Amino acid sequence: GGSVTWQHSKKEGDIYDTANLSDEIDYMPEWKANLGVDFKLPRQAVLGVSLKYVGERRTIYPYSSYSYGSVQQFFELETLDAYTTVDVNLTVPVTKRFEVGCYVENLFNEAYEEQFGYPMPGTIAGVTFKVSM
Repeated sequence: GGSVTWQHSKKEGDIYDTANLSDEIDYMPEWKANLGVDFKLPRQAVLGVSLKYVGERRTIYPYSSYSYGSVQQFFELETLDAYTTVDVNLTVPVTKRFEVGCYVENLFNEAYEEQFGYPMPGTIAGVTFKVSM
């Protein structure tokens, strides 16, 4: 399955944007898309692949400057790049009640930020075990 979203926003009276740097809601991309596909393999194993795209986003970044004993507040419009991540997971039933899985998130080690100044982790891999009672 999948989805594609186009969105446009407007804002007024943002206390962090007194210079009127942007008239759009912070961090809201114009385009987003998700796509997920499951492949059925032998022995009832399932290989899942999912792709996530998030378009360019903007945010108002506040910072302070200290000068001659006084503090001044400033605001900058920052742009976060668009990004695409790919996640993969494999589940393999071992018995009727026991399943083993492995997964890789951010398969291609995409460098991206969901929030300005906070990079997301690179590739993450793991193993799962599921027991049904």
